[in-house]
Parts: sequence; C-alpha cells; structure tokens
Amino acid sequence: HFTQPWEHAVFAHACGNAEFALIHDADHLAQFERREACARLYGPFLRGEALPERAEGSTRIPRTRLLGLERRFEVRHRPAQGHARLEHP
Repeated sequence: HFTQPWEHAVFAHACGNAEFALIHDADHLAQFERREACARLYGPFLRGEALPERAEGSTRIPRTRLLGLERRFEVRHRPAQGHARLEHP
C-alpha cells in the first residue's frame, strides 16, 4: 500500500526534530519524477543541515500544521455507475 502525504506528516510530527516538505507534482516515486526538487532537499539533509526555508519544487510544512494536513488534494468524483461489485477469485 502507498502512503499519503498526511500519513507521512503524522509520522514526522511524532519525531521530535523532524522537518517536512511536500514535493510538487510528484506521485509515489518523487525521487525519479521530480529529481531536482528532491535533490534540493536531500542535499542539506545528507550534510546534516536544516531544510531550506524555500526550495523550488517543494513546499515546507511547519510543524504546527502537520496534524491538520489535508487528507485529499483532488476533487472527489461521484462514480458513473452507482452500484458496482468487485470480485476476486
């Protein structure tokens, strides 16, 4: 199962010194999909430095907002077929 940004935010909040940033326009493989944006965050982390306040391609989320992060970023669409059944052999 893939985890959502809000789930990572809850985990980060549980870690005393954690910092949290969202990578823009990335899915589950951000390090491949948005390589430059990730490198702007990984570099300082690997050098033991704080995350930059601003880094192109990402948004830093303050600790005070981690537990209230939106759980859905996309519009919820009503299914075209209201009654469906999924079966697996």
